[in-house]
Amino acid sequence: MWVTEPDNEENKQIEVFMFSSGDKPSLSHVLSIPFSNGPESLVIDHTHQRAYTNLDKEAAVIDVRAHKIVAQWPNSCEKSRGTALDKQRGFLFVGCGEGKAVVLDVNQNGKQLASLSTGPGVDL
Repeated sequence: MWVTEPDNEENKQIEVFMFSSGDKPSLSHVLSIPFSNGPESLVIDHTHQRAYTNLDKEAAVIDVRAHKIVAQWPNSCEKSRGTALDKQRGFLFVGCGEGKAVVLDVNQNGKQLASLSTGPGVDL
């Protein structure tokens, strides 16, 4: 289980936990992936073995197996918010707090395909 902790003043991070097996499973901390800002929102891409999270003006790409940031893609947001993934097309949707949605192509190294201005408060 991966948990984003963007508001943790000491450690802005994604914390990774594992459930134990058995009749009464328990949760244990496995590791943390640190960030200097963010991470805001999180989506897992099983097809590419990647996870995507938002930093203020970028989408961070994390290798799911290595637990390492492998790329950061500009998303043209002033303040990134929610994220969604169209797994079939490989489109990463990013909501921007200033009032727009952006589409990045995960198959083309985060190339921005489109954006749409909507109004303030765009999120998941």
